[in-house]
Amino acid sequence: MAISVLVEGHAKEGKIQDIVNFFEEAFKITRNFDGCLEIYLTLNSKENNNFIMIEKWESKKHFDKYVKFRTEKGTIDELINMCVKTKPFKVSEILSI
Repeated sequence: MAISVLVEGHAKEGKIQDIVNFFEEAFKITRNFDGCLEIYLTLNSKENNNFIMIEKWESKKHFDKYVKFRTEKGTIDELINMCVKTKPFKVSEILSI
């Protein structure tokens, strides 16, 4: 079953462009990763340092494999270091209704 994933964070002061650049490079790999159906980044128009990344995966298994890959590469830690706060991934099953 397909899943959606929301990742929300707040960039450190002056780091939002670094985060956009970071995701621009990271998405090149993510979009080609087995099971990734869609991924994009949104920026809060009222709160400049707030971002939300939205992903769609073929299954939770595919997403878990991807998280393992990113964790081992240090990518997740790299992102966390550019943020003042992050929230846990929100993973939801996509209903076909």
